[in-house]
Amino acid sequence: MVQSRTLYLQRTVGTDVHEDGKNDATAITEVAKRLDELEGFVANQESNGKATGNAGQLKVEVRNSLQPDLDALNRAVRRYEKRMVALTMQTESRLQELESRMSDAITLAAAAERSSNQSRSRRGSSAFVLLDWASAVFLLPLQAGWAVVSFPAKLASMFMGIVENYVGSKVRREMKTAGRSSSGHGRKSNASSRMAKKAM
Repeated sequence: MVQSRTLYLQRTVGTDVHEDGKNDATAITEVAKRLDELEGFVANQESNGKATGNAGQLKVEVRNSLQPDLDALNRAVRRYEKRMVALTMQTESRLQELESRMSDAITLAAAAERSSNQSRSRRGSSAFVLLDWASAVFLLPLQAGWAVVSFPAKLASMFMGIVENYVGSKVRREMKTAGRSSSGHGRKSNASSRMAKKAM
């Protein structure tokens, strides 16, 4: 296109000079000026085309280089969430089992106390009173021990629930940010800088 335009302008200049028979300096300078403008325009268009192509290619390269890291991060988060869910379920089932055992022990102790109260009221002997006190002395440390033993498990369960809510909301927020950042180059750099700051 540039060559055809140049040849056209050369032919135009050549025919004007031969037809008129004049070597008009103003016409030559005007054509030279137009030729320079055309060459500048073509050079500018070529440089803009290369810059646009390079930007698109750079965007694709950045996306392709970051995609494996994002996929690996996504898989790691899913694995972590699965482990947290499994650990939470396991802890909850153990706590429920311990609570049921404790309630069974308390029920048995209450039944034993009721039966001893009934027998004491019937018999009133000192042997049953002594047995009642011995069972109370035996069951009281068991109940206190059970409360002490189950307290860390209840506390750990409560703490894990809080941590799971906090981590889960933070992971969801990061996943949303990562999902949005893949749609735009500017957002991607902001998200990667935020992730780098958090890693520090």
